Amino acid sequence: DRAQQQPSRLSGGEQQRVAIARALVRGPRLILADEPTGALDVTTGEAVMALLDEIARDSDAALVTITHDLQVAAMSRRSFLLNEGTLHDVGGADARGTLSATVGIRAGREAAA
Repeated sequence: DRAQQQPSRLSGGEQQRVAIARALVRGPRLILADEPTGALDVTTGEAVMALLDEIARDSDAALVTITHDLQVAAMSRRSFLLNEGTLHDVGGADARGTLSATVGIRAGREAAA
């Protein structure tokens, strides 16, 4: 049973899931996920993204993921690219009307924009 473990004793994926649960417990309408898979292995990262997508879909919330990872960006239903301070729409909308968007960032300067 991991429920009583100190955070430092949890794996990176377990810590990430706890952080997601804490952030979503109040049922936000907008979920901003900044590099949610950055410190995770591929399998755990895919599980975290699937969890975020499922929660957003089930709660009818918008999910915005900011990432440099093209594999994570490919999981979204709509994508944007932030390049030299300009946001470019590069993806399509989901037929159900929900928005799951990924903002890809090129170079360091745009991260502050």
